[in-house]
Amino acid sequence: MQELERRQGAGETLTDDELGSLEHAHHLAAGMMSQIARNFMPNLNTVPEKRSAEEYEAQIEQYLQECRIPLSGVLRALAAKRHPACRFALHNDTDTNLPAVEVVLHVPGDIEAADPYDSVPARDIQ
Repeated sequence: MQELERRQGAGETLTDDELGSLEHAHHLAAGMMSQIARNFMPNLNTVPEKRSAEEYEAQIEQYLQECRIPLSGVLRALAAKRHPACRFALHNDTDTNLPAVEVVLHVPGDIEAADPYDSVPARDIQ
């Protein structure tokens, strides 16, 4: 999604599918932020702070790290579901067996592979 945002910010025209993916990711992120706010705001200033500044910062960093891991998985799975997988097939149209053939596929650029069913159950991706 960062790449789509970068391209859009640079003035590049995105396809309808790319715009839809970007809008859906923003919608998911807004929902997560809203949930965090709902969970956090009622407790604001109701309990005296007993942690040191260092303990507080360490706890916040730990919380953010715990959020990054599942969020990354959700976004990768979402992208894998929204964009069809590339499938490659190699056919030998001769009668000769070619046991030592090696096929090398090079795709330039920043590419990531994701299995849409790998890290996040389908029920978590709507």
